[in-house]
This record gives sequence, structure tokens and C-alpha cells, in this order.
Amino acid sequence: MAFQGFTQQPDSFVMDGGYAAGYDGEHGNLSPHVSQQRQMLRDQEHKQDLAIQKAHKASRYVFRSLEDLRATNPSVRDGLDPDKERIWRRQYCKLIQEAGQALKIPQWAIAVGTTLCHRFFAVKSMKKNDRFLIATACLFLAAKLEESPRQLRNVIIEVERVRHAKNLAALRALDDPVHLERVKEEVLQAERAVLYTLGFDLNIGHPYNDLIHWLNREQLLTDLPNESPYKPLVQNSWNLVNDSLRTTLCLQFPASKIAWAALWMADLLNIDNGTHYSKLPCGAAFFDKFEIRPEELASICDQMLSEYEHSKLARLSAAAGGQPLQAIKADMEARL
Repeated sequence: MAFQGFTQQPDSFVMDGGYAAGYDGEHGNLSPHVSQQRQMLRDQEHKQDLAIQKAHKASRYVFRSLEDLRATNPSVRDGLDPDKERIWRRQYCKLIQEAGQALKIPQWAIAVGTTLCHRFFAVKSMKKNDRFLIATACLFLAAKLEESPRQLRNVIIEVERVRHAKNLAALRALDDPVHLERVKEEVLQAERAVLYTLGFDLNIGHPYNDLIHWLNREQLLTDLPNESPYKPLVQNSWNLVNDSLRTTLCLQFPASKIAWAALWMADLLNIDNGTHYSKLPCGAAFFDKFEIRPEELASICDQMLSEYEHSKLARLSAAAGGQPLQAIKADMEARL
């Protein structure tokens, strides 16, 4: 399979769901999986040496502004309507998320796969490269990078199951060994295309590390009683990070700043019967402690909220004690 834009082809703790899915939506139940969060902590302890090694090998990726990403979007410059580009981007994000969950790939590995895909399509056009094939390759690659490898055959089958849930003929095509081998080769070629395009820069961070460490430090990963006013804070912060994967925030900001913005937003929404239960410092103390500028926080939160401006307004209103989205934005700006 040819990838246009290449002068030389290369040789042949899991939190489900998010606001964008709703309680009964695309990504399943929103209940926090504390045991899997603890598993993430244990896994990270075992990988400490690897983490130190990665720290010495800094990523070469240069973060870009939202304005720059929009102005240089290769798909839009190839004639793709901006609204359609956003829809296509959400499609490959949904594919990676749902196939990754079906394969029981950790959420942080799913985030890495989504980031790889975003980085690829920040320089390559979706009109010239099959977004679903690239997404499959990114998920396959990310699982290996995060030490949760899955057999290529299984990745392909789950991706096709998600893509063609209502097309049984397309699913049955994978029963043909010749067809399956051809798809495998296409995915491997797409994986090489991703590697070449990104310059083999695979040191990718994700917001879950920082968020899980903060929640653990605040003892919020214990089995909180259902009546605890801070239980929604844990769930909402993870939901916001999950749904931020649909945006290009990972191309604009370091993972830690996305984590702190999600935490800040969840803290802002943590209202029960008119009482605000907060775990964060106020004003300048927050910005000093988490090393994020007010304008960065405002930009990240605004882009997060933009994911819910239409179909998910009711979900956010409920999470904020009945406030309309405009009121949430006004409250956010006042606190900034």
C-alpha cells in the first residue's frame, strides 16, 4: 500500500468512558476502577529504571500553538472541510479508544496511540493516508511501547469489529487467510510510515502519570465511600483527560499541563447541593504549585469545554450542579 508524501517507501489504570460518551454512551460505565489505578502504580514502580532511562532521552517534539496547527493543517490544505476534518479526527480517536478497550490495553497506552496518530496527521493529510489504517498501526505500536503488546492479528480483528459492527461481510473477509495476511502487511507498512514520519521520536508522555500520582498523594485512590464529596473529583478528572484525547491538546501542551487543567476543571465542577468541595489551592498558589500559566490553563480548559458545547451540554450541566455551559465558562474566567 502506497503512502503519498513519502519520497522513499521503507522496506517491506483504566478509566472507561468520559463525558463525551455519556453514562450509557460509547465507552461504557463511568465507575472508577480503583484496582486498575493501583495496578498502574505497581507497574510504574517496576518500570522505574526504564523511566529514568527515558528521562535522559528527551523528546524532540516541539509543541505548537492552536493557531499554527489550524493554519498548517495538511488535510485542510488538501481541500478537506475543517468541520469534516474534525469529524474524521474524532473517528480515528474513537476507533483507537474502543478497539484498545476491547483488547484490554491500558488507558495510558491508548493515549499514546492517539497521540501518535495526532502527530502523524499534523504533518500528513487524511485525504492521502487512510486514517483507519494509520490508527490501527498507532494502536499496535503504542501497545508495544507501553509494554502491553498485542498480537497483530488480534489488533486487526478488534479494529475491524469496531469499524464494521454492522457489516458482517467485511468481518467475514478476515476469515480468509490470504486477506488477513494482506491486511497485516498493510498495517506493518503503515507502522513504518508512522515511524519515519515522526523521525522515530517515540518518547511520548501522557497526562495519566501526573494525575494518578496526585490522586494517590491526596489518598483519593483508596476505596472512597459513595457519599464522599471527592469521589466525583476522581472520576471527572479522568473523564476530562479521556475526552481531551479527541482534541489536539497533546500537540500544544506537555502532558502534565493537560493533567493539571483537567484536575482544575474537575475541582471547579465538584459541587454538591450548592457546596463546592475543593482540594486545590486558590489563585496564584495553584499556578505556582503546578507550574502552569493562567493563559495556558484558560486555553486548555476552553478546548476541553468545546468538546461538549453541543450534544453534551446536559451532561456537563449535571456535573456542575445545574450550571449552563456559559456559566461554567464565566466562573472559570472569574477564578482565573
